[in-house]
Amino acid sequence: MAEEPQTVRLGGEATGAGTLTADSGEYQPADPAKFHKEPGYSPYAGRKYPERPYFGDEHVHTAWSADAGGSGTTLGPEEATRFARGEEVLSTSGQPVKLGTPLDWVVISDHSDGMGVIAEIKGGTL
Repeated sequence: MAEEPQTVRLGGEATGAGTLTADSGEYQPADPAKFHKEPGYSPYAGRKYPERPYFGDEHVHTAWSADAGGSGTTLGPEEATRFARGEEVLSTSGQPVKLGTPLDWVVISDHSDGMGVIAEIKGGTL
């Protein structure tokens, strides 16, 4: 006959309510009657839409990062910025590309570790 597996507790005893309270269903939903309701506390209260939305891309990797460059991306930070501004650039596939509407902002988030190594390898200098 097979033995019953033993239950193993990881970590120590709970030091506070934490998730034990939430997991047991003992939580208090927010009470809207307690919300701050003085007129003028926020100029945006009651608005149903943004006055001026901004559109952009917060995570762009270029050929300088190993993950993008190693996967075939050929555009560098300068070309990616020009593309985001609405300028025409030559894509990785060799075709000219241009955004229909330029972005309001862009974050070029290349990795600092090994920055440019893939371009050097492809260029034959490493």
